[in-house]
Amino acid sequence: MRCIALALFVAAIGCGGSHTPSDGAVRTEPIEVSVDAVRFGGAVHLRVLVRGYGHGPNEAFEHPERWVIVATARGVELKRVVNGSRTVDRQPVGRGDGNQWDVRVRFTIGYAVPRGIDKLELALTPPGDRTHRLQVDLD
Repeated sequence: MRCIALALFVAAIGCGGSHTPSDGAVRTEPIEVSVDAVRFGGAVHLRVLVRGYGHGPNEAFEHPERWVIVATARGVELKRVVNGSRTVDRQPVGRGDGNQWDVRVRFTIGYAVPRGIDKLELALTPPGDRTHRLQVDLD
């Protein structure tokens, strides 16, 4: 009898126990980061889009002022000249109880860019997440 009870307990744990796909929760995905750049004379305006699927409300990545962002060109760090606007759009997912959201965060930043630079290397690190390394071509 003990072996059967133990086997059922192990089977329940192996199958996820009480957290089953039918509970309505959706899987949380790592955030995705993309950047679009527009040059204005001696500066570049970066428009950053962050997408998070199945995340909790008000997570740290929703606050760009907490990010560590480094822009370099030809190995030289560029000077940030402006922090722009931020917008956050959340859509409820999962059970609909307000605990899971698909989130889009848009924010802008500007850097001084010397003439003759046609590519930037970016390292964007949201709090508690990995560094997202991107290369951006300038028009």
